[in-house]
Amino acid sequence: MKQLQHLDLSGSNFRGSVPHQLSNITSLRYLRLGYNDLLLDNLNWLTLLSNMQFFEKNSANLSRMDNLIHVLNRLPSLSELHLKRCGLHNRHLSGIQVNSTLLGSLQYLDLGQNYFGSLVPMVLQNFSFLRDLNLSENCFPSQKNCLGGSVPMCLGEFKSLESFSLRFNRFSHVEGGILSFIRSARRMKELDLSLNVLFEELLESHSNSSTFRSHQLEKLVLSYNELTGHIPTETIGQLSLLRVLYLDNNNLSGSSPSFTEQLLLLEEFYLSSNQISGGIPSFPSSLQTIDLSNNCINGTIPHFASSLKYIDLSYNNIDGSIPNFPSNLSYIDLSHNRINGGIPCFPSSTATIIINHNQFCGPFSHLLSQESKLSLLGTLDLSDNLITGFIPQYILHTMPNLAFLNLANNKLDGTIPDSLCELTELDDLDLQGNRFSGMIPDCWNYSFLFSIVLSSNKLSGSISSSFLQISSLEYLNLSNNTLQGEIPSFACWPDMEILDLGGNNLSGTIPLNNTHGHTDLTILRLRENHLEGQIPSALCSCPRLRIIDLADNDLAEHIPSCFGNFTFISQPDTNGGYTMGASITEVFQGLAA
Repeated sequence: MKQLQHLDLSGSNFRGSVPHQLSNITSLRYLRLGYNDLLLDNLNWLTLLSNMQFFEKNSANLSRMDNLIHVLNRLPSLSELHLKRCGLHNRHLSGIQVNSTLLGSLQYLDLGQNYFGSLVPMVLQNFSFLRDLNLSENCFPSQKNCLGGSVPMCLGEFKSLESFSLRFNRFSHVEGGILSFIRSARRMKELDLSLNVLFEELLESHSNSSTFRSHQLEKLVLSYNELTGHIPTETIGQLSLLRVLYLDNNNLSGSSPSFTEQLLLLEEFYLSSNQISGGIPSFPSSLQTIDLSNNCINGTIPHFASSLKYIDLSYNNIDGSIPNFPSNLSYIDLSHNRINGGIPCFPSSTATIIINHNQFCGPFSHLLSQESKLSLLGTLDLSDNLITGFIPQYILHTMPNLAFLNLANNKLDGTIPDSLCELTELDDLDLQGNRFSGMIPDCWNYSFLFSIVLSSNKLSGSISSSFLQISSLEYLNLSNNTLQGEIPSFACWPDMEILDLGGNNLSGTIPLNNTHGHTDLTILRLRENHLEGQIPSALCSCPRLRIIDLADNDLAEHIPSCFGNFTFISQPDTNGGYTMGASITEVFQGLAA
């Protein structure tokens, strides 16, 4: 053991105190102790490990270690230090002197998720050899005293700093402006200022934009701020080594950026949730991820390079038809646009297809008849389009791993195929608002569905008895069909939150006698049926119940007295929704014929 140089005990669920005997392993150079329940009564034993180069004790309470800097100063070889989530304050760094050993040895410093007050500890500017500095998420639990104010320009003037993160703090501006900060940080490869409150207009740097050409920046993250103005196309276009660019969730405006084609190494580009207009810009062949969602983008979708794996153009004004997709595409979201034409073919690599709220037309079977099998597809959302035809039985063969299937509000007809029951990964099924007819398949014995929505179709027969086998069911909506027979026992669905069987021809009584296991029931809608008998008082024992709609049935007029204890009861409004705070008599009027 005395010759041991590398010891990693992190994330091992160890408890108790850190054994001081570790100091006997004087050859130790690498030590990780973080993410355990190990207590540190003091760190003096660490001073005996003079060969230590790497030390990590993330997720530990070091708030009372006032001699922290004194201990670390006695580790002359220490080059990498990780003290994330350790309850550190500015005072813990106050002991650093201009002649401290740390200033000349430390290259990697992670102080994320601590409590460094409202200002950046200026002592950090003396770490002249730092290559990686993480000060992210430095807020007190109350969020009232966070690292914020101005980002000092001196931090961008580190000659050796390559990676710098100030994400998730409360910085309101950057001294001299963001682009000036970037200009001064010539060797910076990664800069993350996301999740702050930076309120700044990104102005083009016309005078010295060519000075950015020699910069090493590969990753720039400015997401979730309050940046305004047009994107500085000429300046950012000079960052020739840029691979990852996040500008999403700001208030940027103007036309689509033209610099994207100049960045020949660009792999990821995020510009979502801004106010960008114009067409989709051109991109280099290296692009793998593009997110332009929630903007004002218009025009048609161009051809993308074969390297593209992720594309999100949702919530824009894109129209026209879709070109052939790249062969490596995994995720596509084109929802909430005005795209038309037939359902396109997707590559076999696709795992997520979200193209709802468009104007796609043609038979659904076209998607399943393509040559390539969509065996990786887990999410398919084609809702709110103009799709016709039926669901073929061979959907099981073409899409065997579907977990989410939403075909709601189209023009589909025919019967619901039994093969849906055999999709063993399926947990969310929505076929509402179509023209499906016939009986609901009775084959759900081995299903683990959480949500089934078959409302507003032309389904007949009784409620499928195999539904009773789906104990995982949380949401069942079979409303507005012509179903008959009795309602099965609620006891079969202990996790049910929303049950809507309204607008059918169901008869019998409300089968609720035992509320044990129905603590999650929130909405019960059984209106417009032929139910009779008493309203079960067991409903009063459902603590989360917010909507009870039993109107237009043949129920007895007597309302259980315990219903008067409901404080958040709701009534239907004129828009098909519900209004909170209605009186009991308003909610249940018309119960009896």
